[in-house]
Amino acid sequence: MNQSINYTEIYNNYSPKILRYLNSTFSIEDSEDLLQEIFIKVHNSLHTFRSESSLNTWIYKIATNATIDKLKSKSFRFSKTHDELNPQMHYNNRHLTTTFDTQIEKDEMYDCIRQFIGELTEKNRTTFVLSQYEGLTNAEISEILQISIDSVKIRLHR
Repeated sequence: MNQSINYTEIYNNYSPKILRYLNSTFSIEDSEDLLQEIFIKVHNSLHTFRSESSLNTWIYKIATNATIDKLKSKSFRFSKTHDELNPQMHYNNRHLTTTFDTQIEKDEMYDCIRQFIGELTEKNRTTFVLSQYEGLTNAEISEILQISIDSVKIRLHR
């Protein structure tokens, strides 16, 4: 089978899931940028995929590593600090059918949830998002994060 066809299918099947995963940590713009970086890595590494794990697990592992790298990067920390010092709210116009008040409520709720998730440690946040937002099993999370299933359970409990 042609690798470019496989890549297109992989991108179409997994990009919405990975974007949702990234949106739990980053702004929409940062998530979309990171999504492209992740799928460039997937494309460039597709020939090295050995099927020792599921494709789903392999892609989430790449996304998780990219997320951790982004969170640790100086440019992201500077950008986040700048946003905190300049707290203007920006509303996207993707949902034109909703009223402005409804959009404000949604944005405030989303910000509240992101703030709560953001207060978790990096390890607990990643585990929580993979479990609750992505619906992955403890075994899949264990494989992605390279920790024991008991450690996954402990992190979720915390």
